[in-house]
Amino acid sequence: MSVNVYLKSEEVKEKPGFEDHENVVFSISEIKLWNSDGRWHIMLKRLEDPIPPSIADIVEEITFLKEFSLNPIRKMGIYSYGSARAEVDMVFGKKIGPRFQVFITAKKKEDLQELYEMIRAGSVFPDKNKNYESQQKTGFRRMKKFWKFLQTWKWN
Repeated sequence: MSVNVYLKSEEVKEKPGFEDHENVVFSISEIKLWNSDGRWHIMLKRLEDPIPPSIADIVEEITFLKEFSLNPIRKMGIYSYGSARAEVDMVFGKKIGPRFQVFITAKKKEDLQELYEMIRAGSVFPDKNKNYESQQKTGFRRMKKFWKFLQTWKWN
């Protein structure tokens, strides 16, 4: 699981308390910052952790990535709620086997949390025309074989 809070790049260095420790470690009021690909961000340990008040006014985007089991089944596709947009897809691990992965981006942390909870609870469906599981005109037999394979997967 990862939770990253991206900040408005042009405003980071203007914040009171910004410190540059030899272009390696950066901080604002003792909050450790990272700069990846020109984007400033902090990392939260858990989705429930609050965004520090000293940077709350310069938040640009929040991202959340998590994997969870195939049971209960969730529809793969694009989901939306408020400022949040999520993609639920299947990933395969060598040791764990297939799992669902959810990647959510949002402007507001509350929207992100609510959308994640709705996906996990099964109370929301993918957006219209963004359901990855809708039948296609071609390749249906191949998908049917794939789903049959998943149903016979040995879960140790």
